Amino acid sequence: MLWKTDIPILGICWGAQMLNIYLGGRLHPDIYEVYHNAPKMRTPLPRKQVDVHEGSRLSAILDAPSIVVNALHHQSVEELEDGLEVSARDKYGIVQAIKAQGEAFRIGVQWHPELLVYRSPHRRLFQSFVHAANLNAERRSASGEVRAPRAIAAVRIGNRTRP
Repeated sequence: MLWKTDIPILGICWGAQMLNIYLGGRLHPDIYEVYHNAPKMRTPLPRKQVDVHEGSRLSAILDAPSIVVNALHHQSVEELEDGLEVSARDKYGIVQAIKAQGEAFRIGVQWHPELLVYRSPHRRLFQSFVHAANLNAERRSASGEVRAPRAIAAVRIGNRTRP
């Protein structure tokens, strides 16, 4: 249902994978079974270089041809569904970012930028997402479609989520 709107979406790690799955794409259940040369890296620290596709929306947002990201996953996009395109890969060819075709803000990244907000490219990703969400809310409110939503932040603590 949300996909049929123009509400901005930023999928992080599993969220990026779910954007693809929702549209009918497939995942590699274990990247190390497919990408034999890829190091088994699991770290919240920025250790993996990702090449961002020139001319992509992500490239414009990050303002960099490549960035260093963290790696906390063992799955990745295998086959993209129609309507999605790859925005970034690592040097082993593993898909690291996708985006929906069209104007709506629909970006998925395989890494965890929320752990890297001390680095400006990752901060710009969130700023761009918030900007897109604010524009969308203003447009919907001005058209009388809906009342502008109130932002709510939630933090996961242990097995509970608290506002």
